[in-house]
Amino acid sequence: MHHKSTTIQPMPLEDRIELRPLETVEEALSCAYASEKTLKKDWHSKEEDEAWKNL
Repeated sequence: MHHKSTTIQPMPLEDRIELRPLETVEEALSCAYASEKTLKKDWHSKEEDEAWKNL
């Protein structure tokens, strides 16, 4: 019997810590990074700075 080796990543949650396969975590993070890159275009604008200047 051959077992595939999997690298795990601890995921701290509010009430527990889960161990998840690293590839699953990397997939979720890559989506978040891509979203941030896209949204950053809207976040870094004079209009956006003006809208938030009083906060």
